[in-house]
This record gives sequence, structure tokens and C-alpha cells, in this order.
Amino acid sequence: LIHHTRDTRQVLGHLLRTAKPGASVSVTHYGPIRFVRPFYDAARMLTTRMPLGLLYALSHLAVPLAHVPLLRHLCFPSNGPDRPPRRRVLDTFDWYHPRHHRYATQEELEAWMREAGVAHPQGGLKVGIAARGLKA
Repeated sequence: LIHHTRDTRQVLGHLLRTAKPGASVSVTHYGPIRFVRPFYDAARMLTTRMPLGLLYALSHLAVPLAHVPLLRHLCFPSNGPDRPPRRRVLDTFDWYHPRHHRYATQEELEAWMREAGVAHPQGGLKVGIAARGLKA
């Protein structure tokens, strides 16, 4: 959830300071979204001010929209028919509810981890922008 904080880099540093030397750490983060990011950012200006019940009800639109190739990405970037319906609803709600929503590149995430004392952070996890390593 660090991508829903005001300063992802600072929060990651605080969290990793609590890890013991030699601890295995894994971090995931929202990656850069180029084409539809302006839509998401504009929509979030409205959805972050909505009553939670209304936003949750609207998030149920993610279930049928998952079957419409271009519209499925309006709910959540990886919203597809292969995801369980409940997961589509919750992912969409999570995408539009938080006031802070940060994006990072793989290189940024690994640099932040090195700054926080993780030796040789490496990507390659099966979830978008992510890295793991050992706390030095």
C-alpha cells in the first residue's frame, strides 16, 4: 500500500529501517501508466470525494466491463475476465478510493530500496513493478 501514501520513497525507507539485517524483503508498486493515466487522475479527483458506499456500488461495474476489451481498463488497468468478479470490484474500488496514488518505474523502486539498505534489489517478480532483496 506504499503507493497510496504521500511520499512513497520516504515510507519505504521507514518500513525498511525496521527490517532486521539479513531479512528478505519484497516490495510491489504501481508502475507507470502512459496512455490512460490522465483519465485515471481526472476520475480520481471525483471518486476520492464520493461517499464510500457510492464508490463501492459503482465499482461493481467492473464485473460486466471486464468483458469489453477497451472499456475494461477504465475500471482497473489489469481488469480482465480471468479475474474473479469480487476481485474486479475490490481492485476497482482500491484503484479509485485512495487520495494518494503514486507511480514508479522499476529503476526508481530498486534505487529507493538500495537507499534504505537493501543489498542488490532485483526485479523479475511476476507482478509488474516489484523487487526483492536482503536487508544489509
